[in-house]
Amino acid sequence: MIWCDTDYEQDALEAILNDGDFVSIRGSDSEFAKQTREESWRFGEVRILLSKAEIFGHGLNWQHCHQTIFVGLSYSFERFYQAIRRLWRFGQQSPVYVHVVNAPAEQVVWRTVKRKEQEHRLMKRSMSGAMLAAQMERVRGKTRVESYRPESQIVLPDFLKARA
Repeated sequence: MIWCDTDYEQDALEAILNDGDFVSIRGSDSEFAKQTREESWRFGEVRILLSKAEIFGHGLNWQHCHQTIFVGLSYSFERFYQAIRRLWRFGQQSPVYVHVVNAPAEQVVWRTVKRKEQEHRLMKRSMSGAMLAAQMERVRGKTRVESYRPESQIVLPDFLKARA
C-alpha cells in the first residue's frame, strides 16, 4: 500500500510504477472504478495499491497487507494513524511495517506528526490511568454510586412490541 498526499505525488508515483503491477485510485474516479481497482489489489491480482489517506484511510480492513509506504504527508496525525490502522487490525497475521519517505523540506511536517503521535500516546496512558483510578475508587466503595431513577417510561414502537 502506497499513500501519497497530493495529485502531483500520485502522478510521479504512477510514472515510476509503470510496470502494470499496481492500481492507482483517485478521488475523481467513479465509485465503480474505485471498488473494482481496490478489489483487484485486495484479491491479489495486482501487487500495489496507490491512493490517498483521505480516500481510503478510514473504515477498511486490509489485514492481507503488512507493508505500507507514505510518500508525502499532511500535518494530520489522525489521517496518518487511520491509514496505518487499515492494515494493523484484528486478524493481521504479520508485523506491519510503515515506511515514510520525505524530502528534507518536509521534515517539519514529519516532526509535527511524530509530536502529535507522542501526545496521542500520552493522552491514551492518561485516560487509562484515570479510568483505572475511577474503577478502583468504585470497587473500594469510595465513590457513591447513584441509583438509576428514570423520570419517564420508554414507549416502544409497535414493530418492537411482542406479538401474542
